[in-house]
Amino acid sequence: MSTRRLSLSLGWSALLMLSAQTARSESMPYQCFDRTTRRPVAASLVDLSTAEVSCEPTTLLQPKNTSSELGTTASPEQVETESEISSGPSPYADVTADPDAVNATVRNNPLAARRSMNLARGAATRRNGGLRVYRPGICMYASASNNPCLIHAGPAGFEFNIPGGSPGWEEAGDAPSVMTRVLIAADGRSVLQIDQNDVINPSTSD
Repeated sequence: MSTRRLSLSLGWSALLMLSAQTARSESMPYQCFDRTTRRPVAASLVDLSTAEVSCEPTTLLQPKNTSSELGTTASPEQVETESEISSGPSPYADVTADPDAVNATVRNNPLAARRSMNLARGAATRRNGGLRVYRPGICMYASASNNPCLIHAGPAGFEFNIPGGSPGWEEAGDAPSVMTRVLIAADGRSVLQIDQNDVINPSTSD
């Protein structure tokens, strides 16, 4: 068993090294980070996410057509780009945040909650310029349960308020420079709304 684990570990290390070397010469669709430190460890052609490493898409992935029973392929005009996604108003605008209700929805729909977090994190990253210039808050890499970034959840969808900033902002103890609100459909499969606002730090606003 120990030999097998060692082989898997060596194989993973070699794959990361190969991915990192390849990234110098071509654009890679995934950037991988250490889940604990949030430091980049590799770029990859595929999603290599593990318990220790999280990989995120660096480019907007075109949604696949799911109407296979119709035998049709989505045309370019049918593919919704993020620039066409509504910025609001939020369906929860008049609803007081209720963490207990949010957690109940997460417990009843764990897979949808996890999908919504992944989709919201990717949407916020793309909206703010990509991983080279932006990092979402560490809360977006945690569980959906008791998550401070997930402010509403219900039939209208999962709504996130995501703090973010330049790479390293959270590790340095800095305040976020931008807050991005993302509303994901209740099944966790599509972005319904997205908008963001710059955060004004009172100590530097004079």
